[in-house]
Amino acid sequence: MLRVRDTDRIKLHVPLHFINEATAPGVKAGGKVSHALTDVEVLCAAKDLPEYIEVDLGQMQAGDSLHLSDLNLPSGVELPALAQAGHDATVVALHMPKLAAEEESEDTAAAEETA
Repeated sequence: MLRVRDTDRIKLHVPLHFINEATAPGVKAGGKVSHALTDVEVLCAAKDLPEYIEVDLGQMQAGDSLHLSDLNLPSGVELPALAQAGHDATVVALHMPKLAAEEESEDTAAAEETA
């Protein structure tokens, strides 16, 4: 057990809570969500440590992705990974399944042939 003062800066992993996944336009169009990360390492004062970080997928379209820099962090919370160049990792991506994308391109090609 460690004793930590409210003002001590700590580095811990915090879970990500994904919201509005079912209502995302890309999901409604048949897209699939791929969760690349389920938690992130944060650096903050002990009193500012969040229980979780919400990731809102409500506006995501097929082909969209959210990165660490896109997260809405509470006041006083930092992501150490962003301090390193080239470490803006993908958190979540929304993509169309290959089968659906192939069928769609076949439908488009058939429509062009009939026109």
